Amino acid sequence: MKPSSETPAPDAAGTQANALPEQSAALSPQREVPRRIWLDPILIAGVALSAFLTWLALRNIPLSELTEAFRSMNQSVLLPAIALTYIIMWLRALRWRLLLLAVGNASRSQAFNSSVIGYMVNYIIPVRIGELVRAYLVATQDGFSRSSAFATVVVERLVDVFCVLLIFAGVSIAMDFSGVSSQIQAGIRSSALGFLVVGTLVIIGLWALRRHRNLLIRKLQSGKTRWHPLIGQQAWRIGVFADGIVFPKSSRLRLWFLCQTVAIWITTVGQVWILLDGFYFSLPWEASWLMLVALAVGVSLPSAPGLIGTFHYAIILVLRGFGVVGADAVSYAIVLHAVSVLPILALGIVMVWHKGLSFRELIRVRHSGPEAP
Repeated sequence: MKPSSETPAPDAAGTQANALPEQSAALSPQREVPRRIWLDPILIAGVALSAFLTWLALRNIPLSELTEAFRSMNQSVLLPAIALTYIIMWLRALRWRLLLLAVGNASRSQAFNSSVIGYMVNYIIPVRIGELVRAYLVATQDGFSRSSAFATVVVERLVDVFCVLLIFAGVSIAMDFSGVSSQIQAGIRSSALGFLVVGTLVIIGLWALRRHRNLLIRKLQSGKTRWHPLIGQQAWRIGVFADGIVFPKSSRLRLWFLCQTVAIWITTVGQVWILLDGFYFSLPWEASWLMLVALAVGVSLPSAPGLIGTFHYAIILVLRGFGVVGADAVSYAIVLHAVSVLPILALGIVMVWHKGLSFRELIRVRHSGPEAP
């Protein structure tokens, strides 16, 4: 699917929609974009939240106890845990490519490279620019609509959210609540069911958008004089976005998509379990799965760069529920964060340098031409 057949006009710089933003003096307002990013209210709130949660996590914990907790860890588990970080990223890229194949011809390597760079940008600037960046990069490289590529990112994220809700519901049903009051038990299970219903409704809504895209576009275009002119003028974007709300076409690819999704979550929980074993924590199986649910919530919150604080406190809360507290819980959270984030940061920086990109260009993707979602 070529962008030229879907976009009615070039972008503000007069270039094709999928070109990287030009570093031109004529676009002097864009020179302010990186500065505005760091003044984003969401980022400022995230830094404040991260600072508060970091203080909560570290208060009343002597540095000597934290150092001793690190020393008592079996450090031989670090290398396998780091390897699993790259394996998880590779699996995610392969799964995303199955969605991209429905809107264009994306290679495995390009899907992986774009994913790594996108995650790296999310870690450095946690205002979800990375989701736009990886869609932008893969569309630019392989020549199809950025809006459709971004829609596949949305679908992929919703699949992950739905999986987290399933995990939460499954664990809440199977978990032993013998030491918990009946009110809390009922609250956890009803919350899990409620979240699952909401996730299902969102997926149904996207399916309806995809199925009835033409009808919706006609309604918006016909109503542009009654509502707002821009609504009708921009209705075509909804169509391009809806084109990316797809699942693999063949039954074989759908089964492969399901298998890769299962592999991603099993590998992720395996990484959590390996580190638990490295710290000699004897916890039930529910602990690893609940950490995934807690992390999904923690990393979705506004945070400082690197997910500092929100990532750690989510893990600490789960460990506290299983009796692991103090320096033991904090040291585990720090190590899990390090093996999950630092390898992707390092590889992403290398890829940006190798491709001749700049962080300024990647940040400007958020404010690029009309094809940007």
